[in-house]
Amino acid sequence: MVALIEQGRVISAYVGDINTQEIYGYRPGSRSVHRISEYETSEQLAHIAKPISEQYALLRDPPETYSHPSRALLRSFKSYEVEGGSIGIWLARLWKREVGAALLLPTVETPWDMAPIVGISKMLGYRFYRPSATGWRYYEPAIGGRISNRDHDLLVIHERDVEALLLPQVPPGSSG
Repeated sequence: MVALIEQGRVISAYVGDINTQEIYGYRPGSRSVHRISEYETSEQLAHIAKPISEQYALLRDPPETYSHPSRALLRSFKSYEVEGGSIGIWLARLWKREVGAALLLPTVETPWDMAPIVGISKMLGYRFYRPSATGWRYYEPAIGGRISNRDHDLLVIHERDVEALLLPQVPPGSSG
């Protein structure tokens, strides 16, 4: 995984999946993310609309380890899958639309992990949310040059699915 950050914004990012021999990413100035396969073919990734109730949520840990708001949110989905491994390879399942959302537990975030996944996710139209006392609120993950502690669950979901979960809308360009 690698990302190029300019003035606090990811302008290029790539994630390689050694299992599928695919690379996901975009170059500076690009407006789209591509998946490049081992056969040197390139496919532009795009959102495929599907009701939340027909989609799976992707978890890294068993559901009982998540906060109450996260467990309640899982009821909106058809079901969930628990899978570990590299964060980049894990989120590639979301980018390919194999699952409808991803939930992460609180953790220590590193710039070398967060910058590529935040860059690619945002370029594809995904948004980040955190639970709050009044529901869920938009969250802007740290992508700077330092390690940070995230003390809350993190939901990654496409902007077109936000309304189905009654999450707050965030205007483009807003930092939340």
